[in-house]
Amino acid sequence: MIDGLFDEKAIADRFANVFESVSVPNSLNTHKTLKCQFFTRYAEYIGKDCGSINVDLVMKCMDNLKKGKALGLD
Repeated sequence: MIDGLFDEKAIADRFANVFESVSVPNSLNTHKTLKCQFFTRYAEYIGKDCGSINVDLVMKCMDNLKKGKALGLD
């Protein structure tokens, strides 16, 4: 039970609404400027002998991880 909700969909919808409400930029103008800068820099970055990141690459990397191992001290 979360916030008096029992239904899985209702809980997921509640989480989505809360997450959306706190995931807003402080300043729309600054947000637009930084977003533009990011995409400009990202376009230059991926052009330097780097492939793009996609599901297949992530799956390949995950498959190469050692099973049952944790990062850092056990």
